[in-house]
Amino acid sequence: MLLTRLMRRLRSDEEGAALAAVMGLMATSLLLTSLVASSVISTAGYTSSVRADVQSQAAAEAGVAIARAGLVKGTCSVNSNRYKSATNAVPSYDVTIWVPSAGVWVRGCPVGVATQVRILSTGYAKSTGVSGVTADNSTSIEVILGAVTTTSTITGSGPAVYSYSSQGFGGGGKLISVNGSTPSVMVKVGDLTCDGGADGAANLVVDSGSLTVGSGCKITGNVWASSRVSVPGGPNIGGNVVGNGVTITGGSQIGGSVWSTADLTMSGGPKVVGNVTAASMVIQGTIGGSAWIYGLSRLDWGTDLQGNLMTKTLNVPAYSNLITGTVTETNPNTPGASPYATPTRPVVANWVDFGYTASQWTGFAEVVLTSSQCDFTSIQAKVTALAGQAGLIDARACSPFSLGDYQKLAMGSDLAIVANKFDLGGSAGFTSSSARRLWLINPDATANALPTCAANESFSVSGGFAFDTNIAVMMYSPCAVAIGSSTSFRGQVFSGAASINGGSTIGYIAVGLPGVNLDTGTATVPSGTEANRTVVSSRNVQVGN
Repeated sequence: MLLTRLMRRLRSDEEGAALAAVMGLMATSLLLTSLVASSVISTAGYTSSVRADVQSQAAAEAGVAIARAGLVKGTCSVNSNRYKSATNAVPSYDVTIWVPSAGVWVRGCPVGVATQVRILSTGYAKSTGVSGVTADNSTSIEVILGAVTTTSTITGSGPAVYSYSSQGFGGGGKLISVNGSTPSVMVKVGDLTCDGGADGAANLVVDSGSLTVGSGCKITGNVWASSRVSVPGGPNIGGNVVGNGVTITGGSQIGGSVWSTADLTMSGGPKVVGNVTAASMVIQGTIGGSAWIYGLSRLDWGTDLQGNLMTKTLNVPAYSNLITGTVTETNPNTPGASPYATPTRPVVANWVDFGYTASQWTGFAEVVLTSSQCDFTSIQAKVTALAGQAGLIDARACSPFSLGDYQKLAMGSDLAIVANKFDLGGSAGFTSSSARRLWLINPDATANALPTCAANESFSVSGGFAFDTNIAVMMYSPCAVAIGSSTSFRGQVFSGAASINGGSTIGYIAVGLPGVNLDTGTATVPSGTEANRTVVSSRNVQVGN
C-alpha cells in the first residue's frame, strides 16, 4: 500500500516537469516566429523601397531629358514652363523650368541663351514602397544648365558710308581709296539727291528709291537705284548706271554702260561711252557702243549711235545718218535677251542694331566712366591704365563725350568708346604712335532692325577735330552723323543718316563691328542655341515640384 502511494506521487511530479518544459519550448517558438516575421516584413519593405527608388530616379531623369528636348525645340512657353507625364502614366515625372531674376530662381522660360537655366524634375515610382517604407516613392533632381557664350571676332566689313535714310545726305565731302580699297556709299531707303558727300565714291547704291546725281556728286564708279536715275547736265559718272528708268541730260557723260528696266531718255547731247540696254529709248546724244532695246527706239537729230542697234520698232529720221552699225528691227517680235549682262548690284545690308554688350568685345577690358570722370584728365588716365590692352570705354554717363580744345587723347591700344552723345570739335583729337582701331558708338538699344535714335543721342564731329592717319575709325550711330568741314579721317561711317560736309575727307578702311558682317548685316559668329548648353551641376534635392 505504501509502495503504491509512492509510485503515484512520482508520476505526478514527472507530469509537472514536462508541462514546464513544453511551455518553455512554446515561448521560444513564438519568439522565433516573431523574429522571422519581423525579418520578412523588413526585407519586403527594403526591397520595395529599392525598387521605388530606382523607378522614381529613372522617371526624374527622364523628365530632365524631356525638358531639355523641349528647350531645344522651343516649346517651353507653350507648355507654361512645365512638362508632365501623360495622365495615368507610370512611372511619371513632373518638371518645371526656372530662370534667374534678381539673384533668385523664378519659374519661366529663358530668353536666348545668355543666362543659366534650372530644371527641377520630380519622378514618381510605378511600384511604391510597402510596410510604411515610402521615402523613395518620389525623387527630385535639380539640373543647372550653363549659359552659352560665343567668341566675337572683328572683321573689317561694310561700305565707306552707310546711311539708312536718304534724308539729309549730302555735303561736299570726298571719299578716297586707301591701299586699293573700294569706297562705296549705300543708302537703304528714300529718294536721294546727291549734290555732294560722295565725291570719289566707287559705287553709289540706293537700295529703295530714286537717285538724282547733282553737279557736286562726282562718282568715279557705278550707280544703282531701284527707281529712276537722273543725271542732269554737268556731272559725270565714271562707271555704269543701272536703274528702273534713266534720264541723262546736258553735257553729262557716263563712262560705262547703261541698263534700264524702263526707258532711257537722253537729251541735250550727253554721252554714254559704253552700251545701252533698255525697255525703250528716246535719245538725242551719243552712244559709243551698241544698243539693245526691247521696245521702241526713237533717235532724234544730233544722235550718234556708233555701234549696232537691236530694237523691236524704230522711229528715226534718216537713221542711216545717225547709226554707224547694223540696225535690226524684230517687230512684231521682241528681241531676245541682251548680250550685255547687267552688273551685279552690291548688297545693301539691313540695319544692324548694335547696343552695349560688353561680352561682344572679346579681349577688351571694360572701363566704366562715372559722371565725375568725363573730363580729359580722367579719360586719359583710364586709357593709359589699360597698359596696351584693348579697352571698351562705357562713357554713357558722360553727356556729351567730348575733349577740350586742343586736347589730344593718346591711344596705346585699340579703343571702343560708347556714349549717348558725341560732341567732338575744338581742334581736339585722337593720336597714336602706331596703327590702332577706334570705335565711336551711339548704341542702338532697340532690336527692331531699324535705326532707333534715342532722345538723348547725337553724333557730331566738327571741323578741326583730328584723327591721326594711323588710326582707323568706325563711327556708328542710329542717329544722323554730321561730319563738319575740313574733318579728315580713315575708316567708315554706319549711321541712320549722314552728311559729309565740304572739305571733309574719308579715306576708306573697313573697320567693322564685333560679331557682325556689315556687308550683309548678318552675324559672323553663329548664335548659340539651347543645344549648346552644358550641365553645370546635377544633384538630388529634398524639395521637388
